[in-house]
Amino acid sequence: MKFKRRILLSGGLSACCLFALTAALSADLFQPPTGKISPFRRDRLPINDRSIIGLSKYLTTITDGCPYQTAEDRRAVAKALALALALDPKNESAEDRLSKLIEGEHPGSADKDKLEREKRNLWGSLDWLASPEAGQDGNLLASLMGETLAVIYPSDSEASGYLGKPEHAAWNGWVAELASFKKSPVIEQKPDIKKEVEEKQELPTNKPEERKYDPKAGVVLNSGKITTVMNMYEKDKAMWLPKVVSVSMKATGTPKNDVGEDQHGFHLEIFGDSEDFWQIQEEVSSPLKDRLFDYLGQLPERAEIKIRLDGEPAYPFSKNRGAISGPAFVLANAALTGATLDGTVIGEIDKLGKLKLPDYFWRALMELADGAGGRLIIPASAEPMFINLLALEKPEFFFKYEVLMASSLEEYITLSSKGASDQHEEIYNKFKIIKEKATGNLMGEYLSNKFVRERLQEIVDQAPYHLSAKILNIYGSISRPRYLTREALGAEIWRKVDVISEIIKIEAFDEINANQLAKLDELYKKMRDDLKELERYTDSRNADLLKEGKDLVAAVRGFGREFEGKEEMWQKYDKIQAERDTMIRLNRELLEKLTVLTGDPLPN
Repeated sequence: MKFKRRILLSGGLSACCLFALTAALSADLFQPPTGKISPFRRDRLPINDRSIIGLSKYLTTITDGCPYQTAEDRRAVAKALALALALDPKNESAEDRLSKLIEGEHPGSADKDKLEREKRNLWGSLDWLASPEAGQDGNLLASLMGETLAVIYPSDSEASGYLGKPEHAAWNGWVAELASFKKSPVIEQKPDIKKEVEEKQELPTNKPEERKYDPKAGVVLNSGKITTVMNMYEKDKAMWLPKVVSVSMKATGTPKNDVGEDQHGFHLEIFGDSEDFWQIQEEVSSPLKDRLFDYLGQLPERAEIKIRLDGEPAYPFSKNRGAISGPAFVLANAALTGATLDGTVIGEIDKLGKLKLPDYFWRALMELADGAGGRLIIPASAEPMFINLLALEKPEFFFKYEVLMASSLEEYITLSSKGASDQHEEIYNKFKIIKEKATGNLMGEYLSNKFVRERLQEIVDQAPYHLSAKILNIYGSISRPRYLTREALGAEIWRKVDVISEIIKIEAFDEINANQLAKLDELYKKMRDDLKELERYTDSRNADLLKEGKDLVAAVRGFGREFEGKEEMWQKYDKIQAERDTMIRLNRELLEKLTVLTGDPLPN
């Protein structure tokens, strides 16, 4: 797979380092990280961008209220902030914390509940990062985080695996030696680290050297379709739910305006409600046009491309935002290049042209599990979520869908196109043979077969983007995961209890009838049983999340139970209201935790 750049520490960190080397020393002899490029590559970590940013925030949080008396304490704080900024160079809280420590301030007081919660999240992330499937960079991050946490929290049970072991060599040249936190360092003028880092940075190449595209040809494909997953309103359930939908493209090289006059220029339109027009234009259409220009190098002087959801009056922008940008980019490129599309395409393209997962991706994945199958193209950052399907005992997903990972727009286009290259077709044919021979065999026995695993590994070695081959190979090994990751567990709990956001809207208690109470009880039992089923996929270290979900579901039962009895409504109104308040509070507290854990936004 190709990666565009090595992630660097931000200029803010470099500036802090220079400040520390020229300013008066504090009594605590705190030494900031040096500004060296981090030893692991952020773009090769086997977790998505939201999780990476979350880990950065958690590492910053644990520096609040942690011990700061000894040189070991101060060095551990420096390590935590070095990791935080390596994971998210834009973490302003970490930069601010670093600046204050350099100026001589001690870490501030901490919210104990928040500190404990985010510390658990950090410990919980190490299982996956330390596993063989997480790769070299994931393993390195796990080692560095584990060492840091063990020094700050030596009494934690998880710390025993790191205490007493030699320190990882990756800290050398990045965080000062322990002695530097004990004695005054020599003050000397250092070169401009920020400038040096910028000179070393590997700039991305957005434009391939060769393009099979002639802008003079204009539009070469007038229509096309591709499948994706969007949040759509289900009338019978009165809820917004993920749904597999078809996105269509219509294009012309001779566009006309509303009165039939020739329309010049290049136009890209995503059809939505009139009230959303300007937001769609600003957040999706205009950035996509820019990304298309960057990718192709030039656009036709005159063309019009219209994107819309098949069978829908308009794109539901408020519930999907930029989720259509990935499929729309693939379709617009096809209109100009004639690429023949194949498969289901999921992904969002931000304003910098980076591929990312759309919000609530786990729900889309669960919806796909019941889908028709076929080729599935996703951003590379989705890999950790897909591995959770093995914990849920769904290896068949990776035969039903041939899952391919794209780490760039170039790969995104290539993998979503039929007959892109002989090499790709060779890979697909190899996988097709393995899939066909699986028919009629027990999945576990078949995938554990030495020769099947060798064939899968051959595909992975030749095509690292082939996620189906990679994960099926993991399923047949001893490394198969038993439990959901904390992020996936949180996303699944949220999905199971999501209907509570509708239940809490009930206010007219005196209008509730027997049928509605029966429906409420039915929803309660469904959620109760669903969370009970999740116990088998929950690591003991993540049991707190499941307990909070169960407490919330129990509050739904408490709310419904208060309607029972022969008393008049005015006699039981206060009790009903109190139970509703409890339900609202528990729902808010759980969702606030889950939005941090998963990176998905709170519902409107």
